[in-house]
Amino acid sequence: MKKITLILVLLFSFVKINAQTTVPYVEVNMGFSSGIIPFFPGASVLYGATTKYESGILLDYQGGIAFPSLITGKFGIGCNIDKSELTVGIRPWPASTYAQIKLNRDNKNSDIIISVEKMWSREIFIQDAIFTIGWRFDNKKYKDIRHK
Repeated sequence: MKKITLILVLLFSFVKINAQTTVPYVEVNMGFSSGIIPFFPGASVLYGATTKYESGILLDYQGGIAFPSLITGKFGIGCNIDKSELTVGIRPWPASTYAQIKLNRDNKNSDIIISVEKMWSREIFIQDAIFTIGWRFDNKKYKDIRHK
């Protein structure tokens, strides 16, 4: 945990202070976890925002309700790759490290999110990893600027 926090702090030191834009969104996810109970289902509804910086770096943060953990959230840093966004970060609850890709879909009302997470401990949730697919709905006010 301390190593991941240190890495994120070092990465943020290279980010310019001036944000180009912040895009709020609502995200709906479903998936499964692997471990002691194979293919255990899960789902979440989250509110979040992505802030894009002049340097090309982006910050993504979200929180909301989930099953089976009741509450959840995550915070990550990433970059644009063509029309997609690649993000890595941490989820404090349930504690995990994640990598996700956002596949931007022009002329659609949502984008697709694919996420893979490695759990830090089996003490509370007896699983090893989480795999999800989600749909992100940007705030309509920002629809025209979301891919800049």
